[in-house]
Amino acid sequence: MSNPSRFSVNNTSVRRVSLDGKPFIEKTIRCNVRLPMTLHELSACLAEYRGRLQDAGVNMPRLVDSRVERDCIVCLCEDGGPNLVELHDNPEGLVRSNRDAVANAVDILRMAVDAGVSIDPHIKNFVGQAPQLKR
Repeated sequence: MSNPSRFSVNNTSVRRVSLDGKPFIEKTIRCNVRLPMTLHELSACLAEYRGRLQDAGVNMPRLVDSRVERDCIVCLCEDGGPNLVELHDNPEGLVRSNRDAVANAVDILRMAVDAGVSIDPHIKNFVGQAPQLKR
């Protein structure tokens, strides 16, 4: 399984942690560009974006905590399982071996687009053997 931070392009690190024996994902976001807002404002924008995706029907792991630290935003969420890159280091192998996962990811992208929400279609943003649609 590959490093979950391997494909991050926006200075984000991801690590798996265990709290009270339960698995979580800790995501640390550092800005790699100057933004005309504070980290608190950016954190609020990220929370709004997450809400818009959930309103569009995209099933996401539950956010347990989000806080602004000195130079970063730290989010803790339930571990939804490995992302599709972690499961398949070779994206071509993913397409060949798990067409259902790819089809479900495309369905999720459609849901977001239909709701007017921009979404990054990189397969690292989809977790589990096959991303599940919220029913």
